[in-house]
Amino acid sequence: MEHPKVVYPEKKIVVPGELYKLHRRPMHPEIVINDSNTGVQIIDPWSEQIKAHIPFTENYNSSGATDEWCLRSDGKAMLALNEDNPTGCWLSLEGGASYDIECPLMSRIGDLRYVWDEDSFFLSGGKSYQFYKLGWKENIPIFMKISSIESRRAQWGWRGMLTTISALHSNVLRVEPELFQMLYHNGDDKPEQIGLANWRDETVWSVAPPKPVPTVPGRFSLISTEGNKERIDITLLPLSLIKLAALANQLFVMYEYEVYSLNQNGEIEFTYSAPENFCFSDLDTIPAKDGYPPVLILGCKSLNGSDSQLLIFGL
Repeated sequence: MEHPKVVYPEKKIVVPGELYKLHRRPMHPEIVINDSNTGVQIIDPWSEQIKAHIPFTENYNSSGATDEWCLRSDGKAMLALNEDNPTGCWLSLEGGASYDIECPLMSRIGDLRYVWDEDSFFLSGGKSYQFYKLGWKENIPIFMKISSIESRRAQWGWRGMLTTISALHSNVLRVEPELFQMLYHNGDDKPEQIGLANWRDETVWSVAPPKPVPTVPGRFSLISTEGNKERIDITLLPLSLIKLAALANQLFVMYEYEVYSLNQNGEIEFTYSAPENFCFSDLDTIPAKDGYPPVLILGCKSLNGSDSQLLIFGL
C-alpha cells in the first residue's frame, strides 16, 4: 500500500555545522539544538530566530559530543551528559549559571529514564537498577545514589511505569518530562514494539515499527568504587538506532533516511524522506501553543560535511 509522502516543509532553517541532537523546550514553542560541541542554541522555529546561545562550561566543552540530554519540565534548565569522560553540564536555559557535574555511576550513559520537575530530579537507566537524585552541595549540583524505596516514595507513578518498560530489553529513546511520559523501543517482544508510557495517567500503548529497527552492540563502562573504568561490549544489550517523537495519538519513528507517522493501530499515515545528500539526525514535535499550530521538526545533517537543516512540517 502506498502511503502519503510529505515532500515540502513549511519552513527550512539552515544550521551551520553538524546537527546531531534536538529537543523541544518544555512549556515553550521553541527547540533546543546542539551548537556544534560547544553548547546549545534555543530556536523559535516559526520566526527562525535564534533566541539564545548557551555555552557549556569550559571543562565540559573539552569533552566532545554529548550523549544524553535531560530537560526540566518547565524548560528552565537542562543537563548534558557525556559518557566518555564521564562528565556532565547543568545549564540554565534562561541565561543563568552553568555548572560541571559528575555523571552517575551507570554502566552506560544512555537509555535514561528520568523525572524532573521544579521540586526534584530522579534518574535511572543505563542498563542498571540503580537510582539517583539530583541534589545541591555548596551550591554545586551533584548526583546522589538513593535506595529503590526512597525513589518509589517520592515518585511512585514514575517508578510503577518503569516496571512496564524492561530495563534489559528496552531502550528509552526520549523522555517528555512535562507530559510525564517516555518513548521506548522493545526489541525482545515478538514482534518488536515501539511505544509510549505515561506515568501520570498510566497510559501505555505500543505498535510494531514499520520496518525492523537496526541495533548495534552497546558500549558499556564498568566503574569500580575506586573510580577505575573498563569499557566492554555486551552484545545482549543492544542500542536502538532510531529516534522517536510523539504528539497526542501519533508516534513518529526516524530511521536514517525516512520518518514514519504512525497511529495507535500501527498504521502508517505519512512518510517523510530525507532531502538529497542529507540523512536524518533527530526529531521532535511542538504542540499547539501561544497561537502557533502543532509542528513536526526534523533535523538533517549533510552527507558531504556542509551545513545542516531543520525541516518544519505543520501537523
